[in-house]
Amino acid sequence: MLMKISQYQKTYFVPGSAPVARTFKRRIDNGEIRGQVIGGIYFIEVDDEDEHESAVDKLVSKVLRNESKA
Repeated sequence: MLMKISQYQKTYFVPGSAPVARTFKRRIDNGEIRGQVIGGIYFIEVDDEDEHESAVDKLVSKVLRNESKA
């Protein structure tokens, strides 16, 4: 199933804790998160919960590492 980034942020993150949309777009473009661009709109693929958990864990870890360097 495809989900818009904005909906993904609301569904899987506590308000104010989700990475910005630009981060998700970059991860999709780099192949780090499964997703598609349809008509210029980015969607995240959320079919497999195990894979989703892994992708989210990796993304959150990477974001936290970058914030700790600031």
